[in-house]
Amino acid sequence: MEFVDPLTDDNARLVAQGGLFTFLKGPGPRTVEEWVRAVFKGATEPVLIKLTVPETDRTDALRSLNRMSINAATVYPDLQGTSLYANQALADPAYGRTTDA
Repeated sequence: MEFVDPLTDDNARLVAQGGLFTFLKGPGPRTVEEWVRAVFKGATEPVLIKLTVPETDRTDALRSLNRMSINAATVYPDLQGTSLYANQALADPAYGRTTDA
């Protein structure tokens, strides 16, 4: 597995997301989960942790991320991201609040 940090600003979304990408070379595992299972077979400590947010916690999770400036408008800095952010704010009046009070 190779980690790729894009050094170009040709894609505004890549820059805004500050992403680090993985690239799996050659034959063998095709997903990160499969790669971790193959490379760290028999490991006694956690190597990769997958978090699944239950649907019942979705709204609270999105509100918390928004308070940290992680939302559609910042991750997708274009008209589509702005539209998604506005739709979320309209659907959930508490979305833009800075506290739960």
